[in-house]
Amino acid sequence: MRVIRSKTKQAERLKDQADLVCADILKYAKLIGLDDEWRFAVTFKHLSDCLATTEAEVEYRKATMEFDLAAISKQGNDLIAPTVRHELFHIPCWRLHEITEALNPEAEALMVKYGEELVTFLEHMPVWKELK
Repeated sequence: MRVIRSKTKQAERLKDQADLVCADILKYAKLIGLDDEWRFAVTFKHLSDCLATTEAEVEYRKATMEFDLAAISKQGNDLIAPTVRHELFHIPCWRLHEITEALNPEAEALMVKYGEELVTFLEHMPVWKELK
């Protein structure tokens, strides 16, 4: 398992938070069952309408993740772990989007809505408090 971190101004300016994100990616990826073959390309930059995004290429065990550390930091470092978990849970759900798009492209918006609800539920499971 590897995190490949891009060098951005935001990552340099908020190095401690960037380090926490990368460490949490490795920690939680292992806990949710992603195998050692996964590679995570991580970028820290301004995102206009969210705290983070993730896209996955499941067959290649590769995920591209973007985090807006400035926006996350405004809400406090306690938001880092749940945000990382949320983004990681998009990975095992990614195939559902691909299947939905292939079978019924009109249903994609509905899949995004319910997929987001599922990922948010998983992100906030009580077990995460026990593992701190």
